[in-house]
Amino acid sequence: MSAPSILHHRVIPTSASESYTPNQTVDFHLQVPGRKLINNSVRIEGTVTVLRSDGTTIITQADNVKLDAFTGAHAFVAQISSEVESKGMIETLNNYPRYVAVSAKASMSPDDTLSMKMQAEMRCGGRSDNGKYALQRVITRSQSGTGTPPVVNGAASSEPASFSFKPMCAINRASGNDYSFDRLGFMRLSLILAQNRDAIFGFDSATTGGAVNLRKPCTYTLSNLALRFSSIPEDGDSSPALYRSYFSTINSISSTASSFVSRVPSKRVNGVTNVFIKQSDARSFDQNSQDLQMVPQFESTEFLFANSVSSGIEYRITDEGESIQRGIDSLSATGHSNVSTQTLQSNDCYVLGYNFDSYMDLSQQLFSQRLVLASTTITSEPMDCCSYFGSLLEM
Repeated sequence: MSAPSILHHRVIPTSASESYTPNQTVDFHLQVPGRKLINNSVRIEGTVTVLRSDGTTIITQADNVKLDAFTGAHAFVAQISSEVESKGMIETLNNYPRYVAVSAKASMSPDDTLSMKMQAEMRCGGRSDNGKYALQRVITRSQSGTGTPPVVNGAASSEPASFSFKPMCAINRASGNDYSFDRLGFMRLSLILAQNRDAIFGFDSATTGGAVNLRKPCTYTLSNLALRFSSIPEDGDSSPALYRSYFSTINSISSTASSFVSRVPSKRVNGVTNVFIKQSDARSFDQNSQDLQMVPQFESTEFLFANSVSSGIEYRITDEGESIQRGIDSLSATGHSNVSTQTLQSNDCYVLGYNFDSYMDLSQQLFSQRLVLASTTITSEPMDCCSYFGSLLEM
C-alpha cells in the first residue's frame, strides 16, 4: 500500500516543559524519512497566560494590557534560527517582531486584522485596542437562575488564550521544490522567546491609576507549545528551491548626522529597510516596542556599497517621500505583496530604505549608511534604527 499523499505532523519541543518563559530557547526537530516537508506549511501553536504584576492573577478585560495588533503572537518570539543538517545554520532572524510589524503595517488595514486567519495569530483589534482583547479568552458559564443569558455570579472568568501563527522564516517563504528530508537531512527551528516588555505592554488595573513610579509590568508564559507542518512522499526530484530571508542590525542614532556600517553575510541581498523607535519607548513596559516611529525632521540619507563589478556606489536621497517609497520598494522586492506608502501612513507608521533593483553580494564588503536630521531633539531623545537586509537562499 502506498504512503498517504499528504500527512499532517505535530512536533513538540525537544525539551518539553509545562510552561515557557521570556528569554527561554525552544527547539523543534523536524525529520520524516521518505517524506518532503511542504513549503510554507509550518505553524507554531500554543496558549498564552498573562499575569498581573502580582505574578499570580490572570488579567481580565479591565486590565489595560496590550499586544501589537499587527504583530500578534509573533511578538512572543524575539529570534528565530533555522538549521539544516546538510547546510548548517541557514538563517538567524534577529529583531523578529519588528520585521513582522513593518511587513504587516505596510500591507494591511486594521480591518484586515479581523479575519479568522489573523485572529488565529492574535492579530486583531486595530491600533486603538492593540490586541487587548486577544490576550485572554473570556468564558461565561451558565448557572441556574433568572435572566437571559443566565448570569454567573455577575461576572465572567478569564482563561489562557490560544494562538496558531505562521512564522516568517525561510521554510515559510519558499518557492520551488518542497524540502526533502532524504536529500537535505533534518531541520531544526529554534525560537528565543521575547522579554516581557517586547511582547506585551501596559499595566493591570491595580496599578494603571497609580503613580508612574509605582506601576509594575505584567508577565506572560506560554504553554502547550507545538509545531505543525504537512508533508508529501519523497518523489526523487532534487531540483533546488529558493527561500527568502533577512539579516538584521540595530544602530543608535543620537546626533543630527549618524553613520553606521553593517557587514551582511549574504551573497544575494536586494535591499535594506530601516525602521525607527525612541530608545526610551523601546525599553519601557508601557510603550509598544513594535511602533514604527518617524525620525525628527529628515534631511537626507546616503548609502555606500560596491556593485557586482566592484564599483563604489554612493546614493544620496534628500527627498523624504522618495526615501519612504524606497523603503516600501525594498519590502516589495523581498516578496511582501500589497505594500504601499498609503497603507503605511494610514497606520501611522514610517520606514526609510533602499531597493537595489538586483541582488548584490555584500558578504565581502561593508555596507555604509548615513542619516542626516535637521532637528537637534535627537540628541536628547536618541532612537534605535533597525535595518533589515532582504536576502535569498538556495537549497
